[in-house]
Amino acid sequence: MKRNNLLYIELTLYTLLFIFICYIFSPGFMTKDSIVQLYQAELGIIDDWHPPVMSWLWSYLIPPLGVGGMLYFQLFLLFSSSYLMHRIFEGNKLSYLFLCVPFLPWIFNFEFVIWKDVALAYTWFLSVALALFYSIKKEGKLIVFLIFSLFFYGILVRSNSPAGAIFVLPFLLICIFKLNAKKSIIISSIIIALYFSYIPKLLNDFWGAKNGHGFSYTMIDDIVAIRMAGGQVPDSSLFSHKEINKYKKCNILNLNNVGAGICDLKKMKSLMENDYIKLTEEWKHTVKNNFKIYFKYRASLFIKSLRDPKTAPYYYYEKSLYQPPYYIADEESFNHVRVTKRINGEYGQLLVESYITSTEKVFSFIFKPFFWVILSFLQLIYFTTKKRVYRLPFWMLPLSSISYICGYIPFTQAHDFRYFYYSIVMTTLCSLLILLLTIKPGVYFSEERI
Repeated sequence: MKRNNLLYIELTLYTLLFIFICYIFSPGFMTKDSIVQLYQAELGIIDDWHPPVMSWLWSYLIPPLGVGGMLYFQLFLLFSSSYLMHRIFEGNKLSYLFLCVPFLPWIFNFEFVIWKDVALAYTWFLSVALALFYSIKKEGKLIVFLIFSLFFYGILVRSNSPAGAIFVLPFLLICIFKLNAKKSIIISSIIIALYFSYIPKLLNDFWGAKNGHGFSYTMIDDIVAIRMAGGQVPDSSLFSHKEINKYKKCNILNLNNVGAGICDLKKMKSLMENDYIKLTEEWKHTVKNNFKIYFKYRASLFIKSLRDPKTAPYYYYEKSLYQPPYYIADEESFNHVRVTKRINGEYGQLLVESYITSTEKVFSFIFKPFFWVILSFLQLIYFTTKKRVYRLPFWMLPLSSISYICGYIPFTQAHDFRYFYYSIVMTTLCSLLILLLTIKPGVYFSEERI
């Protein structure tokens, strides 16, 4: 069979599979966070508690594609990335493994949830795939534009993404502009620092989104934890002894050691809206004067998340959402009724649940974050020893995975497996890269050295 005919058949079959998957899982699985972003996509962006860029994009996808537009976009990113990686390594039979990426259980588990974690993972996956493709072809200004558009969408869609971006962006710059590693990291650091300083506020002004004070959730956790551990606090604390005793009896906090804001939603809302500056000042004072307690608390949360997430390794719907139609029960602010009904979501739900639970029974370690951290470190060691072999700094990719996970140390908000999703996707990509590069050494990305 002629090569062009084979490529046409492959692309056609993969596209049909993509369409079928979109149909089965449309309009996507949603949590309360997803519904709030859908609400803002339809009625206008209110605040930046959730990434405004995601609601903004969704608002343009709804008219032509319906509510499922965001799901179709996410799946397009994933399937395009997988197919492109297959084409990059065409000629190697193992390249077909890339086509299987969307169906690996540790990818498939959250693949259909409208989450910022999923959006980040898939946008950077495609950005890296396009950068590798460009490094070979060395042509196409549109590709360069797409690479950086996807990268910046990813950095905007997840507030802690800069922790991983510090090594993803240098890799992209090297693929495109052939910079050396040191120069690319310096340039990337400057770009990310400027991003932190200016971009969020500029975009909030553009979208008319007020500051949602999302960091309040973390500050409340820290202050309450330090108070409960007997730490020193200012006399004018925003949290009375009576309130601290109330937190001590909260089941969520006792179970997870995190989530104090949820224990008293009225208190958190009041602090966010009326006393955010005072809350920030008290947090700084409390952390500074009780740093050992703070560090021990944050480290224990992070380690617990790595070792034993409290959430299921898959997701298909929010139990407090009625489907169809979609709306959030018992929350006056978001009780709008969804008019879009699920298509075949119930079949997708059964498929996800049976596939992931059966996999977990045999390979439970796959759904433990520590496994992916260890694997990322091994990949980093491997690529570091191969620096002189490949012209691209592949070691930056597993390092981005590690740095992204470490970015959660001061911000762990729940023991949730989804928080590690980007690192899982990137570690999977690196595993396949190692496999194909090792089997055919000197064939890919080795003719020039940077």
